[in-house]
Amino acid sequence: MESFRTNGHPILFSVGVNHTTAPIEVREKIYVSEKEIPSLMEVMKEFLAECMVLSTCNRTELYGVPVDNNIEIDIIKDKLIEFKNAAGNVKKEHFYTLHAAGAAEHLFHVASSIDSMVVGDSQIMHQFKEAYAKAQELGSIGKILNKVCQTALHSGKRTKTETALFEGAVSISYAAVELATKIFGDLKEKNILILGAGETAELTAESLIKKRAVNISFSNRTRENAEDLKEKLGVETRINGDVLDFSTFKEHLGKFDIIISSTAADNFILYYDDFKPVAKHRTGSPILIIDIAMPRDIDPRIGKLGNVFLKDIDDLNAIVDANFEKRKAQIPIVRKIVNDEVSHFLSWYYALQLVPTINDIEDKFEKIRVDEILKNTNGFSQHDREVLEKITKGIVNKIVRSTVPNLNEMITKEELPVEDNRYNRLQLIRRLFGLEHKFDNRK
Repeated sequence: MESFRTNGHPILFSVGVNHTTAPIEVREKIYVSEKEIPSLMEVMKEFLAECMVLSTCNRTELYGVPVDNNIEIDIIKDKLIEFKNAAGNVKKEHFYTLHAAGAAEHLFHVASSIDSMVVGDSQIMHQFKEAYAKAQELGSIGKILNKVCQTALHSGKRTKTETALFEGAVSISYAAVELATKIFGDLKEKNILILGAGETAELTAESLIKKRAVNISFSNRTRENAEDLKEKLGVETRINGDVLDFSTFKEHLGKFDIIISSTAADNFILYYDDFKPVAKHRTGSPILIIDIAMPRDIDPRIGKLGNVFLKDIDDLNAIVDANFEKRKAQIPIVRKIVNDEVSHFLSWYYALQLVPTINDIEDKFEKIRVDEILKNTNGFSQHDREVLEKITKGIVNKIVRSTVPNLNEMITKEELPVEDNRYNRLQLIRRLFGLEHKFDNRK
């Protein structure tokens, strides 16, 4: 079984599933809502000294540092699957596991939006910041996660300021509206219902307005939020449409040509039996339903009804591919930024391995210094002892400090990509200074 047994240094890792490893019916089963994160952290604290959860429509990932490098990685996967009661749907094969440089590089790709389903997704940086803030609030961010998250934020900011990746920023919401335009053409005369009132719903409405849609209605579990969103969007644009009570919106479904759903519900909000009479009533007039919620809002069986086109996040590939073609020229530039930031982080990260060894070197030299003074200062005056103490302490300090840059280079240089090479180099340093072996908990 795979474990963290690389060396005794705390190992940064990432475990997750995303749109490249699992379809939406799997991703929704492992999705962790914001309200679930504290409970998941309680489960994970037995195994993880540091932990952050990033869960979006395209990915659920845990970034962390284990409490013990002997912990099997599969335990983290098992506990997440068990927490979500998803054993029947989610397999270990859906997961990827990354360590150290791989985990850092992956997070920087995510934060810079080149690992998104929609490259240049304008939402991912906000989602990452929220995940980081939540982990800080719960006290699960330590020295290593704090550094890697801060560096990831810097990577994302550089991507925004130094490249054109985010120009005409896009998102899953944008892709959904593009799909609606491909199917219906002009949206000006179409009646549209948006279910939900969060950030995704707002981005969806803004994209619709840019496509000249004006007949936009809203419904949300908290009616006030839907009213606020409609009012906010209506300040600078003229949109018609209503705010429908969430308890009764199903009574009005027949009048809409397009329904886009992005609520935060735990279960479906529209079932097959809800929509069967609507589809029958709309004979000859197709309805497009786009479900961009995670987990999904719409019973997939509805897509089997006549006159109904049901699309979910994974059906947006054509739009995604077109978006990628427009932005792919920026990706090498972003990768260079990411590589720079990964190198910066790894210099700091691998240097942490040296701290105990440098402390041990200092302790050894200090013991030699003290022993030699005690053996050779009989008959010295108090003043002479104090002068000698000061001089010899300074000598030891200078010797130790003069070795640090070279030792640092031995551990952090990029010609050592394999973690075991760093481990062996560290043990060589310890042997050179006559120090006992440490960190050897490998099998």
